[in-house]
Amino acid sequence: MGRLVLDRRLKPELTPARASAFSCVLRRLKIGIVVLALSGGPHPTIAETPRPVEFTSVQQVRHLKSSTSGVFSVHLHGVVTYYDTVAPNLFVQDSTGGIWIDLHNSTTKPPSPGEVLDLYGTVGFGFSPYIQNPRWSVTGKSSAPKPRLISYDDAATGTFDGQWVQLDGVVRSFVQQVEGNVLLIDVATPTGAFKVRVPAYQGPFPVQLVDAKVRFSGVCRASFNGRNQFISFHVLMPSLQNIQVLNAPPADPFAVPVIPIADVRRFSVSLPDEHRVRIVGTVTARFPQQGLYMTDGSDGLYAESQDVGWIQEGDQVTVIGFPASGSFSPVLKSASFRATGRHFLPTITPIT
Repeated sequence: MGRLVLDRRLKPELTPARASAFSCVLRRLKIGIVVLALSGGPHPTIAETPRPVEFTSVQQVRHLKSSTSGVFSVHLHGVVTYYDTVAPNLFVQDSTGGIWIDLHNSTTKPPSPGEVLDLYGTVGFGFSPYIQNPRWSVTGKSSAPKPRLISYDDAATGTFDGQWVQLDGVVRSFVQQVEGNVLLIDVATPTGAFKVRVPAYQGPFPVQLVDAKVRFSGVCRASFNGRNQFISFHVLMPSLQNIQVLNAPPADPFAVPVIPIADVRRFSVSLPDEHRVRIVGTVTARFPQQGLYMTDGSDGLYAESQDVGWIQEGDQVTVIGFPASGSFSPVLKSASFRATGRHFLPTITPIT
């Protein structure tokens, strides 16, 4: 049999000096392996600032919550539905909805209703999301979008803030605001009253609309408190061209049938429109620039009016006005009076 011969050159003798040197090499090798293991993964990079998310529709912006964090840029194509100088207020609507544009830091000439905008900005949060830091270019003209017909109860939810809508109601009265020459129209419905605002109005009051049932096309705008909680709403209407008369008022408003005071705002199965009613009674007290109290034997009632200077206690008058809820009993708002030519001494009822 052959012998296995080991070559001593392949296995040098391990002397104490060589053992010490070998141990040192092993330690260095282990350190190198550890360093290699720690640095073997992906190399860390400097964090980049995330690019803002860009929204391209009003609907996307309106669905954001105020608690959402991040920077959101906006690029929209929409038509201007309303503008006034008071706030100032600018509303734009695309095919998905309408939204308020914050112009407080803008020096650009404001656009006009009907102009189509190529609009850039970022999202801000208030009662509802809006667009801040806007910049735009006008790309053309367009007719107003098709409005959505809603009820008073729909608008009173606050959900339609900023939307181009239609609401029906009976016109009660007018007031002119000095700031912005805003015409305020007081409108009544069977379930509540609201105001319509028409900016930069220069003409006379459209008194021919009093007691008419009108359909208003405009922007539904919410009123809210400092905690961004809904309080009420109003309609922002670019001009009187945005109205449609559904039912004209009576040719002679004093020709409507007389009803007893006790029947004002009595129960009805239906919800009738809040048109004017007519009553005849004797004046029991009057307050200049405010209104008067009257009675007809069935009950008493307060009628609000600034035109009562010529009336005296004891005069019998015919009154037309819009029934509304008072603190304890119904009242008549925006009342008008005619004298019957009769005068009575009011009957005194003793009470304890």
